[in-house]
Amino acid sequence: MGDIIVSGAVAGHSAAEAAAKAPEPDPCEDQVAEEEEKLASVLARKGAPVREVTAEIRDLMWRKVGPVRRRGTLASAREELEQLRGALAKCRPGARGSCARQSRPELMLDVGTVIATAALTREESRGNHWRLDHPQPDNEKWLCNLVLQRQPDGSPRVAGRAGGAHAARGGGPVSHRLRLDERVRGGPRG
Repeated sequence: MGDIIVSGAVAGHSAAEAAAKAPEPDPCEDQVAEEEEKLASVLARKGAPVREVTAEIRDLMWRKVGPVRRRGTLASAREELEQLRGALAKCRPGARGSCARQSRPELMLDVGTVIATAALTREESRGNHWRLDHPQPDNEKWLCNLVLQRQPDGSPRVAGRAGGAHAARGGGPVSHRLRLDERVRGGPRG
């Protein structure tokens, strides 16, 4: 764990040094105008306050995409997240300063949709994430990272897998995770 923290600190310092040496970027006038138009549109909205949709997203994610999952609730969570995206488009900023927080629920919807999509795809239980309809881990099929890509309509789709048990036999970093996972579950030691 300590080496992870040290590596993170080194990466952070390196990024800060590189940013300090980089020239100040010139704003793209089209991008600035687009953001100003978006802000004016948000300020003109008369719908519910954004905090209400934010609370609904949190509640939905806990109820349907939390640590205990099943196919039906994950699929309905994705549908409900899209409905909340529509509701968010009508929301008005709440109290002073919350206009800047308008992007938070948009990001919550994006991340929630990615999590629900990945969880729906991964038909197994692993660690603290249980699929009631797939209660066992399946290292052969699912000891990998899912690669998701944004489609033209903005929704995520699973584009492939990185790593996997077959890659683990080749000795990359995934093989270390396999040995650690087996050790925790009482399986063979690598």
